[in-house]
Amino acid sequence: MMFKSEPPIFTDENNSHYLTNLDIPGRSANGLYLVSLITVGMLSTGFRYIFSGQTDKVPLGMQMGCVFLVLSFWLMRKFLSPKPHNILSPDILFVAFFCVFHFAYMILYTLGIAPWDDEVFWVPGKVLPAVNFCIWSLILFLIGYEIAGNRYSRCPINPVVEPIPPALLPVSKALVILGAAMFFGAILTLGAGRVLSDYEEMLNVGASSPLGRLFWLGQNIGLIGIAMYCAASGINHKKHMVGLFMMVAWIYIISILLLGDRGGFIQLFIIPLMTFHYFQKKIKLSWIAVLVVMVFCGMAIVGLARQSAFGSITAMYREYKATEQAAAYNPVVYSLIEFGTSIKTVVIAMDLVPASYDYWKGKSFVDAMMILVPNIIPGLIRTSQGIAGWLTERAFGQLWATHGRGGSIAMEVYLNFGLYGGVLFFGVLGFVLRCIYERFLMRPNFLRIVFLLGVMAGYALWMRNSSSTFVRPAFWTILVAYIVVLMTRSKTMPASDYSEPQTVEVRE
Repeated sequence: MMFKSEPPIFTDENNSHYLTNLDIPGRSANGLYLVSLITVGMLSTGFRYIFSGQTDKVPLGMQMGCVFLVLSFWLMRKFLSPKPHNILSPDILFVAFFCVFHFAYMILYTLGIAPWDDEVFWVPGKVLPAVNFCIWSLILFLIGYEIAGNRYSRCPINPVVEPIPPALLPVSKALVILGAAMFFGAILTLGAGRVLSDYEEMLNVGASSPLGRLFWLGQNIGLIGIAMYCAASGINHKKHMVGLFMMVAWIYIISILLLGDRGGFIQLFIIPLMTFHYFQKKIKLSWIAVLVVMVFCGMAIVGLARQSAFGSITAMYREYKATEQAAAYNPVVYSLIEFGTSIKTVVIAMDLVPASYDYWKGKSFVDAMMILVPNIIPGLIRTSQGIAGWLTERAFGQLWATHGRGGSIAMEVYLNFGLYGGVLFFGVLGFVLRCIYERFLMRPNFLRIVFLLGVMAGYALWMRNSSSTFVRPAFWTILVAYIVVLMTRSKTMPASDYSEPQTVEVRE
């Protein structure tokens, strides 16, 4: 028998089954799976050299075939392991985001659906190396995620979900309200009519408004509050998608999308999605598919219409229908094409570095720390040299004369650590993410789920941006949650009331 099944190990304080939507902790590494991934990577590298310099659909199709093999081996490993299976686990979310932003365009191009993009094929000779680098990055992430399970294959497990202090709920609600007040307050100081009539005003509201600094700070506070509220209400009540306050939170989240901030919307949307599935009710795969289609449609409409109309659903839809892209593609395909062209940043990065510029050697991650503390003190501004802006300026000229091309996690990692160091870095990312998830599975409590939510929210933005968008949510979410827990700890159930840890071994 290849797999050993284990019963659900999570219970609440009444010893009833709980959290059975998640993975079994401590799944050890499978050697055959690891060898299969490495074999596909070597096959991809072989195609990269055999068809060097070519941009025909045949060699690109072979590379996309390697992506399909990687995903097939990973899915078999995921869903042939002992039940239950978490369809919203960190690895599934990371892989989904990574593939959309790095492979979606190439897949559609090889199928004849997406058109030729001059910037993706900016340097034709670098396209196959860039795709190969992304494939190896995905493989190393999965390898790191897999081998981290060995650390937890035989560890003490406390099957009781720790209750939270009652004070955490009102504090988290206050943070959500404060964040929303800062966000909308900055807009109102400029005048809602003025801001909603000019997207450039919307983009610059953080600098134009007297409360501009509170505009961006409000988004950070809102994210922290939503993460804490969803985790706290999910743990205590096993429900958080109901009630008047959750409606207020959803209005805030959707408003960010209607104002044109698609990345900010995804960053917030992923939090209630995860906590609903983790603590309240298992979300079926069919519902996930429906949600993905709806989100992609919304992203396409907002992306094409926000320059001329935003804030109004009907006005944005009319503007979207009037565009050439809407006539040529359905919104899901358009979103996949737009997001998938992020691989162009890897192509450009490989052309510029190291031929014309030196590797950054971790400098962009240091720069991200420079803006860790929000700029809220007048006269004291901390800035960082954005690696995405640097790449655009070196390739296309000054930003004022062109437009930003965004970034990508693969681009930033390559510019910092090169080909071999870059793929190894992805291995570290996978290892660390699995450790964060396993620690939550081993002893599920408020702080560990909030930390996981903050990390995943950061990854959601980093996929098409830079690490500066990852550091703040991950750091501040866990720090604020930890401080609040310390302040309310006296009302927490004593440690002696919890059941004794169990040692559970999961073998294959």
